[in-house]
Amino acid sequence: MKFYRVHSMQDYGTSLGFGWFTTRREAEQDLREYIKNNDRNSDGSDAGSTEGSEITEVDIKATKRGILDALRRYAGHPDNG
Repeated sequence: MKFYRVHSMQDYGTSLGFGWFTTRREAEQDLREYIKNNDRNSDGSDAGSTEGSEITEVDIKATKRGILDALRRYAGHPDNG
């Protein structure tokens, strides 16, 4: 099973957690929207606040063991939001 993880960053490296999507198109749309809404300071200057935000493709084996391994690896991550 293929999933797409959007890692949202702000203030030059502070993680805001992850979003998970089943299609790359949805992930790209979410990332574009996030950047559009968070890339400027209130005075209109460039904040650089979304620098480091990215989409990662995650392949999970469609077995009980594969799903449990993925949950251990990704759901317990300290930057999980």
